Amino acid sequence: MGSGSPDEKHPPEEWFTGERLALAESLSAPLQADEPFDRVLRAVIEGMVPKLGDVALAVVPSERDGYDIITSARTPDAAEAVRHRVRELLPVLSKVARDEARRGRTFHWLPIVRRSSLRLQAHRGADLFPHLQALGFQSMVVVGLRASGRFWGVLAVARTQADEPYHAIDLALVQVVARRLALTFDAARLRAAGAPLGERRERLEEALRRWVRVFYQSSWGAAVIDGTDRRIDAANPAFARLHGFTDPDQLTGRLFTDLLPPDRTGEIREWPQGTGIGPAQETYESEHRRVDGSTFPTLVNVTPLEEGSSPSSYVVTVQDLSALKRTEERLHRAQRMEAVGRLAGGVAHEVNNMMTIILGFGDLLARAADLPAERRREVDEILKAAVRAGKITTQLLAFSRQQVLHPVDLRLADVVQDLVPVLRLMLPANIRVETAGAPKGSVVHADRTQLEQVLINLTFNARDAMPGGGVIRVVTDSRHLTAADGVGLIGIPIHPGQYGLISVADTGYGMDAETVNRVFEPFFTTKEMGQGTGLGLSTVYGILKQSGGYVWVESTPTQGTTFTVCLPEVETPADVAPQRPSEPRLTAPGRTVLVIEDEDGVRELAARILSDRTHRVLVARTGDEALSELDREPGNVDLVLTDVIVPDIGTDQLAQEVRHRYPRVPILYMSGYPRDEIVQRGLLDREQPFLQKPFTAQQLTRAVEEVLGSEAGGGWVTPALSSG
Repeated sequence: MGSGSPDEKHPPEEWFTGERLALAESLSAPLQADEPFDRVLRAVIEGMVPKLGDVALAVVPSERDGYDIITSARTPDAAEAVRHRVRELLPVLSKVARDEARRGRTFHWLPIVRRSSLRLQAHRGADLFPHLQALGFQSMVVVGLRASGRFWGVLAVARTQADEPYHAIDLALVQVVARRLALTFDAARLRAAGAPLGERRERLEEALRRWVRVFYQSSWGAAVIDGTDRRIDAANPAFARLHGFTDPDQLTGRLFTDLLPPDRTGEIREWPQGTGIGPAQETYESEHRRVDGSTFPTLVNVTPLEEGSSPSSYVVTVQDLSALKRTEERLHRAQRMEAVGRLAGGVAHEVNNMMTIILGFGDLLARAADLPAERRREVDEILKAAVRAGKITTQLLAFSRQQVLHPVDLRLADVVQDLVPVLRLMLPANIRVETAGAPKGSVVHADRTQLEQVLINLTFNARDAMPGGGVIRVVTDSRHLTAADGVGLIGIPIHPGQYGLISVADTGYGMDAETVNRVFEPFFTTKEMGQGTGLGLSTVYGILKQSGGYVWVESTPTQGTTFTVCLPEVETPADVAPQRPSEPRLTAPGRTVLVIEDEDGVRELAARILSDRTHRVLVARTGDEALSELDREPGNVDLVLTDVIVPDIGTDQLAQEVRHRYPRVPILYMSGYPRDEIVQRGLLDREQPFLQKPFTAQQLTRAVEEVLGSEAGGGWVTPALSSG
């Protein structure tokens, strides 16, 4: 989409053709008639159809303190439909017009009407795309009517055929007509009809020259390329500077491929042909070469200047992406740190469960009265090693390093098969992971670590969307995708071919359209301040982009979300990469404690420690078992010792059920996840009693004693072993 205000500089004379001058003169002719302005305006609007478009309209002040909407279309019904729709949207359109005027924008040129072309208006609360789509508009030009230093109306033309987009010269013609309309309105009477034709022609040519001068003063690089041999006919100073030249004339006559590395010269064969098949313009990332031989990343847009099977010229704009790429790399580093931290949290949870068992039973063994002295020393070494392992898990939460990219041939089904067991360990017990796909499946060329990072990020995103538990389904597939598929899925054409796909679907909250449109933006998050960086999904986007792949999302509020990633399949797979070990006295003995823990070893350890301290212990491994135990022991339970994540029940729901049955019974939580992560995820409040795994018999005994000895059963947190 183009928008702005023309600047001053000298355009090439050959841009002005007799056909376009005649059309501009024809559209301006009604302005010379000695008629009321409303009749003149209607004549101009009706003259635009079908010469300049399928629909034309003007919105101007009414004598009745409102706005008149004058429309013309190929059929009366179409004209009435446009008038009715614009009338409904007048409040929104007026707000948009005022906003654009404040920003100094005098026109909008939409060669192709897309949602992405209107994203700025949508972000400001004016989503116009559905309305333009309903009217069938495929290409559109909108120009403000300005007179006496202010905007007082709008002139617009639109085409409903996808193969006839508006070009730059069409915008210039509409601007000329708009300027003449504004002058006519401002003067309140028409100028004399007898002005010499040569004088009118000269004014029209000057208006066209003034618009084209923006080509030479733009900050973005632009060049006119011959459609036959792809030689540079003209370039602006910014284009020359980008490629290391001091004078644009130094580029005249050069082949455009002289500015490309050898492996990029084939790109020009993909330029649009103006046949009506495929997009009317092409935008892609590339790499260009400066005159000194150095290269830089670019964003290239190619637009044919004329319609037809072989355009005689192209306008090519080039933007330097070097700064953006550096920013992306810094962003990717931060994203990798976040993903590693998440992975470390899951690993730490499992390791801490194991270390709880080793430390606890080792401690019980060390306290046995009949243990020989030499065996006691061996047990002490086991306990020291377990403590060191606990410290390592906390270090994993604080440190990570940058990964080196090592792309290899990978079978997607194998990657998923190997990673899913690890994901199950990292996810809460109330979330189930299911898989599906062909046994063999697609082979792609990618970095395994980065691909696993993509799946980890998507899985954690699904987890956050299901705080009460649910199902995550990971599916592998192989599909042939076309350029049209790309437009439908991600809004841009993709290279046709066979792709390997992995979909991660959840049964969570889902997202609305606004959230879906921004979900891959860096630092965008729906979480509260301090509970997320907003880098997880942008990491996914960046990794796939770097690997030559794509990602899209499908979501509906309350119906879950599906993220799909795809990578080009390897046509002739190489060898697929291989798979990648003194005791405190109890002040209140003989109490009844319910222990809820799905890890058998940890549950048995806690029951053994508390039984040895004369407590009566009830055990449960799931939420249902816990509630059954509570119902069988009405009024007899003094303390609930539970893991934060319990199968079949949410953390809040479990607390509510306990309070319902035992309003004054305290709950002591334990987890292998760090306390801060538990709090940030909203599973616990910071003041609730908490015991960090791994723990020793002495630490568990002290925690239970303190909770039972506290009148309110809360307001403190036990020191976590080496967790700070």
